[in-house]
Amino acid sequence: GGSGIIATMSWLFMEHFQDYGEWPWVRVNSLERQLKEHPSFICIEFAAIALVVLSLCHACMAADPGGHRRLKLLWLGSFVAGFLNDYIFMLLPVVDNFWQAQAVLMLTPRMPLYIPCVYNVFMYWPCMAAARVFRHGNRCRLAEACLAGLLAGIFYAPYDLCGARFLWWTWHDSDAGVRLRWLGVPAGSTAWTITFVASFSFLLRKAADQGCGSVRSLGLACLSTPLMMALLNVFNIPALDPIGMPGPKTVALSVVVFGALVLHRLARPCAEGEALPSESRVVRGALLCYFA
Repeated sequence: GGSGIIATMSWLFMEHFQDYGEWPWVRVNSLERQLKEHPSFICIEFAAIALVVLSLCHACMAADPGGHRRLKLLWLGSFVAGFLNDYIFMLLPVVDNFWQAQAVLMLTPRMPLYIPCVYNVFMYWPCMAAARVFRHGNRCRLAEACLAGLLAGIFYAPYDLCGARFLWWTWHDSDAGVRLRWLGVPAGSTAWTITFVASFSFLLRKAADQGCGSVRSLGLACLSTPLMMALLNVFNIPALDPIGMPGPKTVALSVVVFGALVLHRLARPCAEGEALPSESRVVRGALLCYFA
C-alpha cells in the first residue's frame, strides 16, 4: 500500500545514505599508498579528471554556430544523467553487481570522484562528434543518436578492458547480467554503453528540437536510463541471448542496426550546412593519448 511505497522511497533517498557512515572508508585516501598498491588506478583517476577539464574548455570555447550543439548543456547533462544512472544501478538488485575500488578522492563508499568524470568523458565527446556529423547539414536525430552510441562503445571499450584487468572495479561473477563476456568484459556492459549514450543523445536532441529550455532538457535527459533498459531488451530478445543476460550477440546486433542506420543516412544527399572548423590539436592529441 501507500505506507510501503513511502517506506521504500525513504530507504532509497535517505536511509541508503545513512548506512555509509558504518562503512570503513574515507573521502581522501593516501596518494602515497595508492601509488604503492594500485598505481594504474591513479592514472585513470587523474586522466579522467584532466579530460573533464578539457571537455569543459571545449564546451565553453568551441565553435557552435547558432548554438545548435548546445555544448555547455551537453557537458552538464552528461554528469546529471550519468550520476543518476550509477545511483539507480546501485539501488536495483538486478544490476547491483559491481564494486568500485577505493580511489584517492571518494564521494561515497561506492563512488569515486572520477566516476562522474568518466561518464562525462564517454558521453560528451561521442555526442559532440555525432552532432558534428548530423546536426548541421545532414540533420537526423535518430542517426545522430546511433552514431553517438557507437562512438561511446568504442570510447568506453579500452576503459572497460583495462578496468577488468587492473581491478579498478569488480563484478559479481555469478550475476546473470555480467556472465557472458568478451576478453573478460561483460557483454552487457558494452551493450549498456551503446544503448545508454544513444538514449541520452536522442533525448537531449529531442528536447532541443522542441525548443525546451535547459532545465526541461536536463529533465528529459534523466529518462536515459529507463529508455536504455527498454532499448537493451529490444536487442537482447531477437539476439536470442537469455532474457536479462545480454551477450556478444546482443552487442553485435546493436552495432549492426545502429551502423546500418548511420550509413543509410550518410548515403542520402543532404543540404550543405555551415562547415565547422577542425578540432584543436590539443583535443585531438588528448584523445589520441587516451586510446594509446
